[in-house]
Amino acid sequence: MEANSNNKEIMMNNSEIKPIKNPYLIETKVEEDFFLLTNPCISDGFKIININQHAILEKIDNQRTIADIANLTNYTEAEIKQVCDILSEKEIVNYTNAFRIPEKSNKVKSLALWVHTTNNCCLRCSYCYIPTLGQNDYLSENNIKIFCNKLIQSAKVNQLNNISLRLSGGEPLLKFDLWKSYLVSLKQELKDLGCELQLAFLTNAVLITDEIIDFIIENSCGIGVSMDGLSEYQDNTRHFKDGTGSFSIVSKNILRLKERKCNPSIMTVVSNKNLDGLIDFTQYIIENSLRCRFSLVKQEPINITKTIDTLTRCYELFDKAIDNGYNFTKRHTFGDLKFGTPSIQTCSNALNAAALYSDGSIYFCHRLFGDDTPQGTIFEDNDLLEIFQRKTYYFDHNPDCQKCPYFYICMGGCPLNRINNKDAHCEIYQAVIPQYLKLLGKKRLINIKKKN
Repeated sequence: MEANSNNKEIMMNNSEIKPIKNPYLIETKVEEDFFLLTNPCISDGFKIININQHAILEKIDNQRTIADIANLTNYTEAEIKQVCDILSEKEIVNYTNAFRIPEKSNKVKSLALWVHTTNNCCLRCSYCYIPTLGQNDYLSENNIKIFCNKLIQSAKVNQLNNISLRLSGGEPLLKFDLWKSYLVSLKQELKDLGCELQLAFLTNAVLITDEIIDFIIENSCGIGVSMDGLSEYQDNTRHFKDGTGSFSIVSKNILRLKERKCNPSIMTVVSNKNLDGLIDFTQYIIENSLRCRFSLVKQEPINITKTIDTLTRCYELFDKAIDNGYNFTKRHTFGDLKFGTPSIQTCSNALNAAALYSDGSIYFCHRLFGDDTPQGTIFEDNDLLEIFQRKTYYFDHNPDCQKCPYFYICMGGCPLNRINNKDAHCEIYQAVIPQYLKLLGKKRLINIKKKN
């Protein structure tokens, strides 16, 4: 009898519980009977639910008890509590109205640097933002040594477990011979400290050689290749000094990288110049099983209506590709939008990341090279992390942004691209995010069905 009394008490307590819905919850219909629920405030805050579970979720208004919801549906209180418990695992609902939101962490265990190895470049891209492009200055051998020592010092002081370097420019492969031995030594010295070094070359891919490919493989480097389209669409934006296009060389070198299992990530700047070719280019990405990142041009105006229409058609191609096994969620990203990786800001700059210029100066962002006062240098005694955190541009958001359901995915966009504290491409993000979430949900649903 005592056990039965306890059960009755538990049932009574359950019936009086008021489930609370997360105010940042995003609901996306994936198929007729399935939905993706997204809590953008926690890591991997995704949950696929069926139409019956969704019917219960719809009745949660932050006022009704479980008993109230049972009276409005054909489900028992136990069934409703079970669904609420499942949703609480991802903080989609809870019983206390105390939902987590991203907060700044004082426990920094990693550093990331954009490294401007040289101002020199073999191409002259139409929208390049580097004001000193084409000058022959570069990070000298002596300064590379100072930089490496600075990284080792920072790893020791902060007990870092990861450092990420994106070697860029200009064209970083112009200085490959200068850097290669230092990168190998740095990797080993950091490893001895318990710190992993992750390297990536951000390149136009016209200088790829077998030696470079061997180095990438042997040192587990990433490689991002700038490519804006097929044929004339690449040639119109990414061409040599004399106007000759780069497509024929770049496309061949991408195949070379793929044949050697280097798996390049294609970095595409979406602009008015390549919109007409973006759909065919997306098909090329899919057919070659490439990873790709679409970013919106920052230095030029863009036709918003046409961009939304074009991207919608590109995502329709990705939708069909998912049916044929294309791993969309691991092969496609869109700018700095954060799906499943919440943060207090768009990127990590001024938290644990910054950009190193070719003269040894450290900037908040590589887009400020030559246009802004650096916040430090590698030649001072201060720790890198302390230098990184001297300056930030981030925390003035338009009130409309803070009301937006996508706020913790977009975070107001790039602060250097804001007009009246709102990203200039806000309307495009508003159109892209639900399409991206639908495809993310579709991929997850396929995986669930395979397991079952």
